[in-house]
Amino acid sequence: MPGAYNGKLVAAIAGFSPKDSLKNRIQGAKLPVHSDMLQFTDGISIRPSSLLSNYDLGKFSVRQHICHLMENLPNLLEPDLPEDLKQHKTLSFRALMQFRIHDIMIVASLYDAFKLEEGGHITEMVFMEYHQLNLNNPPHVIRVSNGDEALAYLEHNRVDLIITMARLDDLSAEAFGWQVKASYPELPMILLAADKRNLEPEGYAHSPFEFVFAWVGSPALLPAIIKVVEDKHNADRDILEGGVRTIIVVEDSPQYYSVFLSMIYREVIQHTQHLMRNEYTDALRLLRMRSRPKILLATTYEQGLAYFKKYQQNVLAVISDVRYPKGGVLDPEAGVSFLTEVHAADTDIPVVLQSSDRKNYSKARLVNAYFLDKNSPRLVKDLREFVVKHCGFGNLIFTSRDGTPIEEVSDLKGLERALIRVPEQSIEYHARRNHFSNWLAARGYFQLADQIKPLDLTDFSQVNDLRQILIKMVSRERRTQYQDKILNFVPETYDPTFRFVRFGSGSL
Repeated sequence: MPGAYNGKLVAAIAGFSPKDSLKNRIQGAKLPVHSDMLQFTDGISIRPSSLLSNYDLGKFSVRQHICHLMENLPNLLEPDLPEDLKQHKTLSFRALMQFRIHDIMIVASLYDAFKLEEGGHITEMVFMEYHQLNLNNPPHVIRVSNGDEALAYLEHNRVDLIITMARLDDLSAEAFGWQVKASYPELPMILLAADKRNLEPEGYAHSPFEFVFAWVGSPALLPAIIKVVEDKHNADRDILEGGVRTIIVVEDSPQYYSVFLSMIYREVIQHTQHLMRNEYTDALRLLRMRSRPKILLATTYEQGLAYFKKYQQNVLAVISDVRYPKGGVLDPEAGVSFLTEVHAADTDIPVVLQSSDRKNYSKARLVNAYFLDKNSPRLVKDLREFVVKHCGFGNLIFTSRDGTPIEEVSDLKGLERALIRVPEQSIEYHARRNHFSNWLAARGYFQLADQIKPLDLTDFSQVNDLRQILIKMVSRERRTQYQDKILNFVPETYDPTFRFVRFGSGSL
């Protein structure tokens, strides 16, 4: 049944921003076609002028031809379009996470070093934490006792990260930090404090340190420090060029985020590793691991808003405290204001308001936010529930109108089958809440997620038309993903569309 489809729909399928009309794209592109006709694979020719008039594609039998348009229009228009209008190309795992921390210098007096190593040698603690998280290549850690010794070591050795304690024997930590920055301006530095008196955020507003952390006696803090620094330095390339998603955390208390970051990294990494089990090749497993969501820590309203505006198209979720600096002063409503800004820009982004005061639950409801009680014994469980349900890490569960589960899917093959069978009401429910896009993005299917996200139900005359397009897009992604791969045969996950399957082991 033909239907009327406007330019926003076609532009979205073609990989363009929904704000960019199809008319502007065609007028601005040099179409590599003859006789001003668009020639499609089944012999159908569409005159560009017909697309420009009212953007009405109904006469072309949408069910038969919209997928041809989806597959061919990006290829026709893309070569002569500006870079910012091209589709995201998923980078290989080798191109992601270019900044890696391999060598860490810890600057600590003998007393502070003793406190750090009460639970074991630092290098061993880092290794064990990496091992428990199934992470490869734990960094090498070297400890020096004072600033002079650290500066002397830097003259002849490479270091990727410096973690300095707040109290040094020969000079203040801040003075040491500025000396390092004078000679090594790109070298990231972290201040680690064991005393609450050294944790006042305003004391480090203009300091050489990227972050201030509180030593909480847990070795889990060290991998969190490493990962938050890596994520910050890899954000521009991986998010803007690779399509990787991000979770923005806005929190100004070092004592709290020193614990919270360890928790959220553990949840994200463990769920990412769980998703890796469904991949058929080592390259895809590595891609899934390196394309896990970046955790970006902001300590002020302005910093959080800057992150959001810069990476808005790739924000998976936002987690915010209630009170933190805004405009240079501590604002008790900063978190509410920030989440209001987020939802004003995109109502589909899952947001969390966290606080140690249960009374702020009402504020969370006002901004349609999930609430986390910092003092709750259920904090870890509540965080895990949010990550699984709202960030797309769990299985996608299709439900009926009354909430009864209909079908549960864990991979693209299952998603394609479910889209064929589930009722229209269930597809409508998930499409309105951006569940398809978030679920795909959490699994690293960034290009497909970016194509699905702009699709609006109002662009379709009936939900079944959206169903057919989703099936076509998912099917194409599956074929593209494995068409040139040799895959190990696993009876539980075998797919007849695989071209090459390996039985047994050994050389081919």
